[in-house]
Amino acid sequence: MFIAGALLFPGRGGVACATSGGVFGPVGSCLREGILVAVGGVAAALIPLVAAVHALRLFGRFGPATDRSWIVFLGGAAILAPIGLALARRAFPEPDIWTGVWGSFAAYYLTAGFGSAGAWIILALVLSVLMAATLAWNPVRMLVGHRPSASPRGLVLIGGIEGEADAGADASAAVRTSTSNMLEPSPEEMPAMDPSLIETDVEGVIPLAAARRKKDRKGKPDVGVERDTAIAAAIEAGDMDDVEIFASDELPTPDLLTPAPPRNAELGKRELDAMGVKLMDALRTFRVEGDLIGRTTGPVVTQFEIAPASGVKVRQFANLANDLALAMRAPSIRIVAPIPGRGAVGVEVPN
Repeated sequence: MFIAGALLFPGRGGVACATSGGVFGPVGSCLREGILVAVGGVAAALIPLVAAVHALRLFGRFGPATDRSWIVFLGGAAILAPIGLALARRAFPEPDIWTGVWGSFAAYYLTAGFGSAGAWIILALVLSVLMAATLAWNPVRMLVGHRPSASPRGLVLIGGIEGEADAGADASAAVRTSTSNMLEPSPEEMPAMDPSLIETDVEGVIPLAAARRKKDRKGKPDVGVERDTAIAAAIEAGDMDDVEIFASDELPTPDLLTPAPPRNAELGKRELDAMGVKLMDALRTFRVEGDLIGRTTGPVVTQFEIAPASGVKVRQFANLANDLALAMRAPSIRIVAPIPGRGAVGVEVPN
């Protein structure tokens, strides 16, 4: 406010600023004179707006990103405006009150280096970069850009989705979408729903219509959920009688299960021993020596533990995975080299 007032209400003319009167005193007069000499009258009018934008941010009218963007834009405009005015008025190399020293200086050297046309092109490009970086709006692209055109079949891309439309419909749809997004109120401005206006049941939790629909839709999954909830509540309460009541109504008896087929343990052990011998023979074929020190049998695979002989590298086992699978007629073999916590290499062979 002080800078704007000093620019609008100068002191007495014809005297030094230090002795000039006026409502803003000598400080305001010297500040006004320094700004006008430096950047001229047009840029001087933009300087108070920079502080005004930040004030709106402090009062909660702007967000941090908007505040930063507008401050950078107004600061850049205060730098570029004197140059453009000096180029238009040909006010260089001698400065005047509208362009200031900065505008005349920059316009003079731009014209001397790039000519008048080149100076205008550079100024337009810098202004476009400033507006695109701060306001996300590019005037050059607005003037020379083109809308997406339809292909011979009328296929266009609308928001990244390919569909059948013509170019005019695409452009109008994009404009309508952009306008609707701009007019959409923020969540802070949307009025909150008054719960007292909703017809509720006796407990005031579920609307009556929704409660009726939920009751009509209740099926087997809902009954199962309710039963599980009741069992969990009974377990937490420590009432095991209720748990047995719930369980006895639903759980089948073990008699329905098919008995497991009998297994010949000795036959399975002999087969695993034969697999171990076959594995060690295959390793010796590839000149990899070691001792079979154990095995771990699972339902699908058996892991043979092999202690490598002196001088045998662990990576030799890993390189032989496909060769061992071929030698043992197995679809695949997994090498664990080495087994964590053991001084052995694991070879997993399908049962």
